[in-house]
Amino acid sequence: MSPQKINTGNYVFKKDQKELGVGKVAKIENGLIEIRFQKSGKKLYELIPELFQVVELGTRDGNVVFKMNYNDADYRGVCSEKIIRFNEKIKTSYCSQAKCRKWRGKTLTEDDYPCDESILFREWFLTPGSSFRTKAGKLKRDTGDPFSLKYAKKGKIAFPTTKKPNQDEKDRYLLGLLHINEIWDPPKTGPQKDSTYIYGDDKTSVEFHPMVRIFFWKYYKNSDNSIRWASNRFRYLTDRTTLEILKNVKREYQKLKPFTKKISRDLAIINDHIERYKKLANNMSRS
Repeated sequence: MSPQKINTGNYVFKKDQKELGVGKVAKIENGLIEIRFQKSGKKLYELIPELFQVVELGTRDGNVVFKMNYNDADYRGVCSEKIIRFNEKIKTSYCSQAKCRKWRGKTLTEDDYPCDESILFREWFLTPGSSFRTKAGKLKRDTGDPFSLKYAKKGKIAFPTTKKPNQDEKDRYLLGLLHINEIWDPPKTGPQKDSTYIYGDDKTSVEFHPMVRIFFWKYYKNSDNSIRWASNRFRYLTDRTTLEILKNVKREYQKLKPFTKKISRDLAIINDHIERYKKLANNMSRS
């Protein structure tokens, strides 16, 4: 949200995607913003709204949404040649450097890792990956800095999202939910550096039915209310927003026919998560 629109209370302040800290707005005047940080006291900044991000503390609740490339192999294999070519054109994407074709027509083994999308619903893990840097006009993935998921938490939910080729960003939809049961966070510098990995419990995670369409931007807004995913592969969600999503997933599942064992299983898992998040919401309202 815009710094001028926030209410009293503590927020996470960011500038140029870098976190400044947690605090309150003391005053805004003459093109300057004064922030009273919890740890470092008052600080004054030139107020350039497009550089500032003011984020609710609830985004530290531990839920995460991921941006995924489109995969027409049900996120269990390598894309078709048509989709490989389409994804290769996305210059800021890992697909622009991947060597997926060597796995075409082959059954992937546990040791095969063409990309995150090709094994999403086999391995049930997600990672924000690394930043891309340009050298001599070419993207170099391995020279980038690995991203960290500082606020992801065990027991919370991660939602992978995608959109089909040539769809608008507003059409981005949720593919499923991962119930986070493990987080691996290696060093972000040095020879062993890598990004954070979160793993879902395959017994309490769900790949959504293809007829269930939950659109991401119905539940999330950028600080300037735009519908665009400009940087990074992940966003955080509050528990309240996650509960709202789960309730709407349930509604969409209840419309499905015929009612198969798979649908019944998925609904039972979704119901369990709804009850968990209701308790979290009740605890929050009492505090």
